[in-house]
Amino acid sequence: MTQRGNPIIECQANGTWTDFNFTCAPRNCKDIRDNVQAITGIYLIYPSSDSAGIPFRCDMTTDGGGWTVFQRRIDGSKDFYRRWGDYKSGFDAVELRVDLVPQGSPAKPAFAKYATFHATPVTLIYHNCMAFSTMDRDNDHKDRDNCAITYHGAWWYRQCHSSDLNGDYGNTMYGEGISWQTLSGYTVSMMFTEIKIRGQ
Repeated sequence: MTQRGNPIIECQANGTWTDFNFTCAPRNCKDIRDNVQAITGIYLIYPSSDSAGIPFRCDMTTDGGGWTVFQRRIDGSKDFYRRWGDYKSGFDAVELRVDLVPQGSPAKPAFAKYATFHATPVTLIYHNCMAFSTMDRDNDHKDRDNCAITYHGAWWYRQCHSSDLNGDYGNTMYGEGISWQTLSGYTVSMMFTEIKIRGQ
């Protein structure tokens, strides 16, 4: 089985990895990193004891490895201007890392790392207690406007944002692209972003 040209390394019925002789039922990529000498790729993850394996990209090289990638934007092929229901599955993590590469020359990669991050299935609470907003769910603190509609995205908006990694890919209109204000302002869209979590 492959996904985007990468082989999926999966836990076999006998409890060993496809290419490794190790018992498995990883809850996240850190479980994999801690138990086998793994490379970056697509792995089957079992978020709960009763769940079927879900293919996730595991980054085993950045900052010690063990990162479960849950959003990766490298082109405009995926539209992130979506409804609430598309975003509401939750996760727990100890760390969150965001890797960014803005458009322009020369592109200077950057990252942000947060010690704790938690999102619940219903409220999607961010570590600073801002709820996630979408086109059909206005949870920001902006009076009269829904920031998700104004800036054509979905994010943990306050009044409205200093970052929005779910904005329009390549859009350079003020605040409507994939933005991280402290890195490149509101009119330079990121050409690459990757959001990943690492569990306990």
